[in-house]
Amino acid sequence: MTIENGPLFTPLTIEEAPEASKPALEEIKRTVGFVPNLMAIFAHNPAVLSGYLALEKTFEHGTFTPRDRQIILLVTSVENKCNYCTAAHSTIAQAFLLTPAAIISAIVLLFIYEAIRKKTATKLTGWQLTFSSRGRSAISGLPHGRKRI
Repeated sequence: MTIENGPLFTPLTIEEAPEASKPALEEIKRTVGFVPNLMAIFAHNPAVLSGYLALEKTFEHGTFTPRDRQIILLVTSVENKCNYCTAAHSTIAQAFLLTPAAIISAIVLLFIYEAIRKKTATKLTGWQLTFSSRGRSAISGLPHGRKRI
């Protein structure tokens, strides 16, 4: 979101953040190694930052595996058209959680395909994404339904 030619909010450094946001930002930097832009923007309002971190902690303690959580966050990032978030969650999923690159690429490509499909009003009856043991992938039609990758 922008106002005229600039962003509505800019990320804050730890030094620029309100006093109530500084401890959380310092903990994030210690844990992750840097302060992601989303948290640096949320730092404008300490209640928003602490609320987001509480939600994130609840999500981490659920029944999804770390890889599943990153895939959910990646799909959400692609759906929201956030290139920064897509890059971050792709990197985390692949580099730290060893998610095959083919799965990450497939998620991104399927959203691109869906955008093209909607734009051209092409009818799609279903799809399936399959992977061979050598990492090759293919998309083919199938009745509507979810296939676990």
